[in-house]
Amino acid sequence: MKTELSEYKAIGTNVRLIKGMLTSLVNLSSGVIPKNLYMPKVRIIEREISKMASEIEDRMLHDYPDVSNEYLDVFYGSVVKDENSELGSELNGYASEITVDMLKHV
Repeated sequence: MKTELSEYKAIGTNVRLIKGMLTSLVNLSSGVIPKNLYMPKVRIIEREISKMASEIEDRMLHDYPDVSNEYLDVFYGSVVKDENSELGSELNGYASEITVDMLKHV
């Protein structure tokens, strides 16, 4: 069964959010906790997230070989407030929904 493109976009948005939260965690930890306590773990997490994103992107391109080059960015980059493309705006919408949903469960 073929995964819907919207599901790939939601997964990509989650990947972008995780990367952003990891960056924020590193920034907040810097100067508070010795880098040798957290950076090796951060690098492992980053590497695993990148591998996962690459594998899922490969599946998306297999399922949807005719998508535009814009879709190559679904799993990469960050979630930004002002996005110039329709796809970027859609991903930002997903990010807002995901964040609101996460905060409901806190």
